[in-house]
Amino acid sequence: MTQNQQLGKTLWKIADDLRGSMNADDFRDYMLAFLFLRYLSDNYETAARKELGRDYPDPNTIGNGGRTPLSVWYEQNPQDVTEFEKQMRRKVHYVIEPAHLWNSIAEQARVQDGELLHTLEGHQHGVTHLIFSPDSQYLVSASYDGAIRLWGIRP
Repeated sequence: MTQNQQLGKTLWKIADDLRGSMNADDFRDYMLAFLFLRYLSDNYETAARKELGRDYPDPNTIGNGGRTPLSVWYEQNPQDVTEFEKQMRRKVHYVIEPAHLWNSIAEQARVQDGELLHTLEGHQHGVTHLIFSPDSQYLVSASYDGAIRLWGIRP
């Protein structure tokens, strides 16, 4: 068996273990949503790092207790956030507030606080669509259960 075949077999076993009794299609939908969020977050943080240049906090020196460098920048520069987000909309065409970046969500999962569970509750089946409102105050989700949910996002 080649190394790629072994890797593929191992990944499928991990996926089967993770999904447990969940329908494979529902699991795929969750995983695709997570992968898409990861892609958008990584792209956004890279663009933010480029946009802020030397003002982007160094993740190795901020001692931030799990916060992202961008969340530290938001906290230190509240007067500049509106203009920064306007610029990011021009360059990457979307804004993800620091609390909704992949690394923030991953940190919540790592420390297993109840806020992450609250964030993901609400649908009976796999989520098919996620979209933030233009002002980043709301998240709309749609699901195979036919429900559309509007979530208020707390800062």
